Amino acid sequence: MIVVVDTLRSSSFVTTALAIGAEAVCPVVSVREAVQLHRSPGSLGKTLLAGEINGVKVKGFDFDNSPTELLSREGEVRGSTLILRSTMGTKAIQAANVGGASAMAVGCILNARAVAGFAYSHCVEHGRDVSIICCGFPPEQFAVEDFLGAGSIVAELPEEVERDDAALAADLSFEAAKDAGEITDIVNHGRSARLLQEVGRKDDIPFCLQTDKYDVLPLLRDGLIRRA
Repeated sequence: MIVVVDTLRSSSFVTTALAIGAEAVCPVVSVREAVQLHRSPGSLGKTLLAGEINGVKVKGFDFDNSPTELLSREGEVRGSTLILRSTMGTKAIQAANVGGASAMAVGCILNARAVAGFAYSHCVEHGRDVSIICCGFPPEQFAVEDFLGAGSIVAELPEEVERDDAALAADLSFEAAKDAGEITDIVNHGRSARLLQEVGRKDDIPFCLQTDKYDVLPLLRDGLIRRA
């Protein structure tokens, strides 16, 4: 099983969208693909375009990938399928899907408990491991918020679950930062947070760092992310 973590902001956007009533999120890797799907949605029904390039909303799209903007326009989102293109998150989802994982979830700090609970039961039932993919900062660099996001999920797994060194480090780092009340301060020093501050989306940072705000499990099936 695979869990894709893009704390700032794709995973948080997907989780929030499904929490407030979106029908589904359709992840795509390019602006062109998003526009084509929107023009010919077929079975997708009512669609909205969401996407960003380097943190800035794509011209002509309905949303970037700001979860706080979703909340301010909840009525538009409810019942819609959001076609999402992001710099890192949707590319990671599509790349991971090629490997034929037994299940694929979208996880973040907002829904860590829900994702961990499913991951544990699924892996026990199927005799599989769970791999958590941290999307990182473009092009392929470490991002502290994704490391902590992965840690928030690992921290919710039962103690008897074996953790490799990376998972253990993420778990301990998240727990230490949470106990010290320093998660937001730490993340604000990272490049992703600084970028969001530069493009006027600083309100997304503390929002995305709320622990278990949503009891929502987003699962990818047949190209669509839906609430399980």
